[in-house]
Amino acid sequence: MVRFPDIETFIGLAAGPEYQQQAPALREAALERTLWMVTQPPEV
Repeated sequence: MVRFPDIETFIGLAAGPEYQQQAPALREAALERTLWMVTQPPEV
């Protein structure tokens, strides 16, 4: 499980050149076993 402080941080990582270079091979292998759960913490 990976937690990001906000959506902008996740987008920044996913758009980064290092991730973009490594992602295609890893993404294809992970598609069989990946579940995305996008949530927000409860408002206090």
